[in-house]
Amino acid sequence: MAEILENQVLHTLGQVIDEKSDRNIVSLGIVKDITVDKGKVSCILEFQDNDQKKNSRIFEDSKKAIEEIPGVTKVDIITTFHREQADEDDKFEAIQPPINNQLGTSKIKYILAVASGKGGVGKSTIALNLASAFKSLGLKTCLLDADIYGPSIPKMIGTNEKPHSDGKQIETVNRYGISTMSMGYMVEDENPIIWRGLMVMKAINEMIEKVNWGEADIMIIDMPPGTGDVQISLAQKLKITASVIVTTPQDIALVDVIRGLRMFEKTDIPIYGIIENMSYFLAPDTGKEYKLYGESKTDVVAEKYEYEILTRLPYDTLLMEQCDKGHPLTDLVPDHKVSKLFLETAENILKRLKLEKLSQTN
Repeated sequence: MAEILENQVLHTLGQVIDEKSDRNIVSLGIVKDITVDKGKVSCILEFQDNDQKKNSRIFEDSKKAIEEIPGVTKVDIITTFHREQADEDDKFEAIQPPINNQLGTSKIKYILAVASGKGGVGKSTIALNLASAFKSLGLKTCLLDADIYGPSIPKMIGTNEKPHSDGKQIETVNRYGISTMSMGYMVEDENPIIWRGLMVMKAINEMIEKVNWGEADIMIIDMPPGTGDVQISLAQKLKITASVIVTTPQDIALVDVIRGLRMFEKTDIPIYGIIENMSYFLAPDTGKEYKLYGESKTDVVAEKYEYEILTRLPYDTLLMEQCDKGHPLTDLVPDHKVSKLFLETAENILKRLKLEKLSQTN
């Protein structure tokens, strides 16, 4: 009953609008905590500027909206003020990453976001195999499947195991030496996840704050495709060390790559480069390369925005088969050509992560 009421409160607060940005206070990260105890609702609102008139209106609107929920007997709202202000020219510039990771992710050294401007480019395949490559380099590795609507990591690692929880923390599911968490563990394969933005962000928060990630060298985040509220919420919650953008040579995919690049630029998350997937098909009998999508224009985008192309991955049937079978190719056949490309990419990213960390400490 308490969880149902908590979800109702979250949904209700999602209708409270910050008139200055014309966005709801949940997506802005103003709602920091909600607790329910026998009809008594307590929540924390953290304002991002010192506009007292606007903040008072949000406080009153929030209190009134919660009081109208059936079953609520008392409402206590605590307000705080976040002093680090950001430039608010647009929705991305209003978002600044935290100084340090907190709660479940506080003991993770590096966090790498694997993103794409659109779906269907093989982002999850690349995220998993990069994680496997980092693990093979001796790094303690974890993988967060943040693609709420299309969680594919459980199938790709061949498990439907349900995470254990003691009521306070959720334990990761460990497979092939990688600690993982995904919404796919929480729902049945056949059931579609039909959630509105508020519920999605709550799920993201729980996977960050309530999962016992423990100590790790690197976390790979399989980001949801696009540049919406979930991506912004992740940028707010986590101190993401770096990001890579996945694309295919198709023109339509490259248009969306530009949006992804701009999002990470605006959120001050370093972009290490672009991974072009399905760049070509390598004929197994002749070794000849065939360009499935014609001449790639990824070089044009990379040159224009001054980003490196980290690697070009072929369309490989064994890579796809192993994703379906639930065993990452990089772990199963480390000497395979594609596995070696993933390993080289992971080595290059790791060198850069270490160099940047060293420069920050000097």
